[in-house]
Amino acid sequence: MAKTLRIPKPFGSYVVVRPKDVEEKIGSFVIASSLSDERRRGAMTEGTVVAIGPLAFKDDMNPSGLAWYKVGDRVIFVRHGGKIITYDNEMYGIFRYEDVMCGLDSDVDFQDGEKE
Repeated sequence: MAKTLRIPKPFGSYVVVRPKDVEEKIGSFVIASSLSDERRRGAMTEGTVVAIGPLAFKDDMNPSGLAWYKVGDRVIFVRHGGKIITYDNEMYGIFRYEDVMCGLDSDVDFQDGEKE
């Protein structure tokens, strides 16, 4: 039986994003990172929205109250705007709803443009 993934439950206008797994190339091999390295944590800017707090999209910044994104959307988020945590052995980012900057199509590859 598969383990049920538990997700942190955001309060207020916070959202929870599951950062994209970082892959590392060594020669012709691609290795999926464990995401435990601090350097990789700072480099993550892409992920999937997994939870949205009940007050997200309900403030003066968004007078219409319309949601900009939904659970399951692939997004770009502010690099250092939130808190990265490990919860139930999975890594998550917790951000204010406005720290999610844009949505990405599922079939388009994303590169942040910064060189290491």
